[in-house]
Amino acid sequence: MKRQAQAAPAHIAAIAVGAGLIALLLYVYGQVVFGNWNYSYTNCLYRWKPFASENVATQGYCYSDITDNVLPIAYTTLHQGLITAWVPTFSIGAPMTVNLYFSPFNYLYLLPFDIAMPLIAVAKVVIAFLGMYFLLRQLGYTSRGGFIAGTTYALSAAMVTWQGWPHTEVGAWAPWLFLVLDKLVRQLRAKSTSCGRRFSRSSC
Repeated sequence: MKRQAQAAPAHIAAIAVGAGLIALLLYVYGQVVFGNWNYSYTNCLYRWKPFASENVATQGYCYSDITDNVLPIAYTTLHQGLITAWVPTFSIGAPMTVNLYFSPFNYLYLLPFDIAMPLIAVAKVVIAFLGMYFLLRQLGYTSRGGFIAGTTYALSAAMVTWQGWPHTEVGAWAPWLFLVLDKLVRQLRAKSTSCGRRFSRSSC
């Protein structure tokens, strides 16, 4: 009976966190899912000439560097299924580092860009949220505290403003890195404590 009583709140908390995450995503990306808006990093193009003549309504942050840097590189490499160390169509020919191919987010650019861009954005938010949530839970905080921390971190200014850049790829995985490091430190402490006890017993 005690085990069942303990398991029930855990299941309820997991369901509540899952429902909260879904509600959070719908709140942030609701206009894209249910409205007439497209999530795109090319909104800056329609604010400048000659594309401004298209009279396309835009809103949100102006992602200029993504438009003239990240997306052209992704289109000429991953989107074409091309793995190369040289991009001939960018900056009159430019070397390509392998960092592009190390990020799992970038492989979503194999899809059409109007699908890839919102998927990458959602994936970063979800991974950042879950990483921070599980990190806080491991540190002993409640599910409510983990949810608040996950929401605050995943939708923080740095994660939102730098959404299309590689910076947020690192930011999304950062809580998971600290979670793993914390587990390793705890295991090392447990082993060192155990070895210390055995050594003290044998010395006696």
